[in-house]
Amino acid sequence: MIRRAGLAGTLALLLAATTAAAVDPVDFFASIEPALTEVEPDDVFEVTFSAGDPAEHFNGYEVVLQFDPAVLEFVSAAEGSLMIQAAPFRWTVPQSTDSTVTFTHVLLAAGAFVDGPGTLSTYTFRAIANGASPVAIVSDPHCTFVDAGLCVNADSGQTFPRAVQMTDGLVLVGGGTAAPESGRLRPGFAPNPTRGGGELTFSAARAFDRVRLVDVSGREIRGEQLAPGVRGSGIWTWDGRGRDRRRVPPGVYWAILEGGSGPAATKVVVIR
Repeated sequence: MIRRAGLAGTLALLLAATTAAAVDPVDFFASIEPALTEVEPDDVFEVTFSAGDPAEHFNGYEVVLQFDPAVLEFVSAAEGSLMIQAAPFRWTVPQSTDSTVTFTHVLLAAGAFVDGPGTLSTYTFRAIANGASPVAIVSDPHCTFVDAGLCVNADSGQTFPRAVQMTDGLVLVGGGTAAPESGRLRPGFAPNPTRGGGELTFSAARAFDRVRLVDVSGREIRGEQLAPGVRGSGIWTWDGRGRDRRRVPPGVYWAILEGGSGPAATKVVVIR
């Protein structure tokens, strides 16, 4: 009896451990690439929606992208190589408004699936005015991707759970690399990554007026007018806090300089 009870207890523990291991979600990454695009007004350019490494076992997705219609104009959407190579037949439904693009993309082949990394789809935009615009992924991360009709997410009980993490892109129009005569140098931030603040250094032939810190969705976290003495070349010190004076959470941010030299930006990574 003792032996049987011991065996039953052992089996119960093993079953519990196996069940716990089975529900632990694995990482699943997707992003807009490149993370930063610099163009001039009237330029036509592309960004991609890409699966990262890891991004395992899915056969479709419906992504919604949002952008600033005062800065960018959507032109077209196209399939990416990862999906094209996975199956000969695919279902695509592109839809757009003045500020969003929705792209539905599914493999039409039984048992077909894809693994990242690779390009899922490509989006063409035209820059229509100076400024900064995110290309933000605003679809529900709990059901952007599907696996045989089931939503890919960390809580799935029908397909193996995956923790979907998505990263947005940022587009700067005006003052990009196509205009070296401006004398602008790409700003730098140090330390980077940072555990709480740092210094943004910059130099330009024409003065910057303002500095903004935004998150990857384009939401302003902090903004300040630059003092006249540092507008052309100087240092902006950030204390790691937002407008509410609280420390910003870990993540990816962009420090954007605006003004006479056109926008310039650098990525800032906050860790804990």
